[in-house]
Amino acid sequence: MPDSLLSRFDLVFVVRDLTTEAIDRKIATQVLRQAGLRAGAEGRKHGVEQIHSSILERRQDVDTRRSQEATEIFQKSIPGPDGEPAPEVLTIDFLRKYLRYCRRLTPVMSEAAQALVAEKYVDMRMRFQSGYAELNNPESTKKPRLAVTTRTLEAIIRLSTAHAKLRLRKDEVLEEDVEAAYKLMLAAREEEDTDVAPLQPADGVDDGEGGAPPPGDDAPRRGQKRSREESDIGAAEVADGSIVISPARLATLTTLVARAFARSPEQEIHRGDLLENVNAGLVQGEPNFTEVEFSAGMDNLEAQNKIMLTDSGMVVSC
Repeated sequence: MPDSLLSRFDLVFVVRDLTTEAIDRKIATQVLRQAGLRAGAEGRKHGVEQIHSSILERRQDVDTRRSQEATEIFQKSIPGPDGEPAPEVLTIDFLRKYLRYCRRLTPVMSEAAQALVAEKYVDMRMRFQSGYAELNNPESTKKPRLAVTTRTLEAIIRLSTAHAKLRLRKDEVLEEDVEAAYKLMLAAREEEDTDVAPLQPADGVDDGEGGAPPPGDDAPRRGQKRSREESDIGAAEVADGSIVISPARLATLTTLVARAFARSPEQEIHRGDLLENVNAGLVQGEPNFTEVEFSAGMDNLEAQNKIMLTDSGMVVSC
């Protein structure tokens, strides 16, 4: 399906028929439970038959019982074939009443939630751009990602508001609602919660917790100081006499630069201030970007037309 059509849906879930023992056993257990409910039913629909009956028939049945009969919260169920207890499942009638009540609420986005929505949208845009760049690499094994447009931003707002209503918030949409909507969208898009993970100590490098480097001529010895040039390079690598930033560090830098511009009211930030913002946004335990490594990353982002470097030391967002 084209992206122009998929972007009209807030959430798109792909249902696959996976042949695994665990999934097949769950399906069989559920079908056996429904078959047990249908046995001795006194001519009344139960379980799957009741859920999938026509909307008109169910509305008529609910309307006739609404005035006198209280709505049951959980469905009546029987234990599984192996004796395991049945899970608590809400009845359709109770769920309909609950959703009808939630629709009456009108929470608005708080300032903190608005800022987080903008940050999550920028993060998704950077994910899509990095994925698009990987597709142009013939050696890439990554699958294509769904396009991120302004409709995606509107979808985050709608899902955040809906989550706040489900939590019965009458006044404001909070940051935790935005986080829930963001995780839900990533799950629907089959993307991980984060593509940027803290760097692990490289093989042969002492991590300060008792690890010792393997013996060898090229391995750094315990207690030996690094040269000034090696300290300036940081996590970057030297290739053909030039400094090359690693893909993981470049992905981290790309995300942090995007967040810095999302928080800034201007479209340009001084290079020194941007480096400070980037290092301040690193996770605990991740090494700071050195001047040399940061320069290599800036050159890479400029080559991708994501930023523009000026002679006056300003970084302009493209």
